[in-house]
Amino acid sequence: MSEVIYARVPSELKAAADEYARENDRTTASALAVLIDRGLRTTSTIRDLERRVVDLEGELAAARARAGEHEATIVVLLEKQKTLESAYQALADRMGKGLGRCPACEGPVTGQDLLVSGRCPNAACQKGLASLLVSQPKGLDERELLLLIGALGLVLGIALMQTKNE
Repeated sequence: MSEVIYARVPSELKAAADEYARENDRTTASALAVLIDRGLRTTSTIRDLERRVVDLEGELAAARARAGEHEATIVVLLEKQKTLESAYQALADRMGKGLGRCPACEGPVTGQDLLVSGRCPNAACQKGLASLLVSQPKGLDERELLLLIGALGLVLGIALMQTKNE
């Protein structure tokens, strides 16, 4: 079904509509109907696109906010990593140092022997070193032992905190 629209238009618009009608082999009335239909669809499309732009701007803002949060998390994790690396390095440095002598065979004992294996490194001895923690053997530097135990406690504490955060 079709309806009639009467409208006054500027001369330039009428001339442009007549030219479009000639170029497309249409009457002026059918050319105007086509042009009005296209204009209305275009206006609707523009509104849809404007809504989509607003939606996308919101999504972009949310994504940027999430990116900022992730960057902050990365900074915190890098700081934790530095702290852990420092603690691990301190522990590794102390693990190789001599702590004293085995109570059974008088062989040298390092922090690694005491804390990792718990046994004398001498293959012929292999006695437990728990007594080193109770009594001071000859040559044992109490300060070094306390530093080693403190460093181990620090590393274990940091590792525990990190596993709880994950």
